[in-house]
Amino acid sequence: MGVFDLSFLPEELIAVHERFVDFIDEVKKWEADMMQSDESQKELQARTRARSKELGFFNKMQPREFGGRQAGPLEIVMLQETLAAANIRSDIQIFGPHPGLLGGVTGRLHDEYLEPLLAGEKRWAFGFTEPDDVPRRTWAILDADKLIINGQKSYVTG
Repeated sequence: MGVFDLSFLPEELIAVHERFVDFIDEVKKWEADMMQSDESQKELQARTRARSKELGFFNKMQPREFGGRQAGPLEIVMLQETLAAANIRSDIQIFGPHPGLLGGVTGRLHDEYLEPLLAGEKRWAFGFTEPDDVPRRTWAILDADKLIINGQKSYVTG
């Protein structure tokens, strides 16, 4: 991993950085070991997510009202830049997602979607910028417990 000049950071953030680098090194070793073992990518992701939660990194990007630790801007930038420099495959499992559009849901939507999302058990995405000249606008069909979406979007996240 590249060397960063962290001398401008408060001591507590330097300590967080050191713990984070140790964690990233651990994940890199797991990724290398996975190539020589029967462990699947899904198992590696689950292990990475569990370790991130155990070390307190997983919920640093999540707001406090959702049980997160909501790190400050300087800490977030330091962590994200360190993660980007590491160039690991399991990076999506390191930080838990922000509640986004689900932040205000209640009842069944909260229990079945928001809670599992924040725990890293489900993922979400959204698509927008549908072209004006599509023959049919995007539509969805509920098939048992799955939503099948058909259409054309020029930008999709997740």
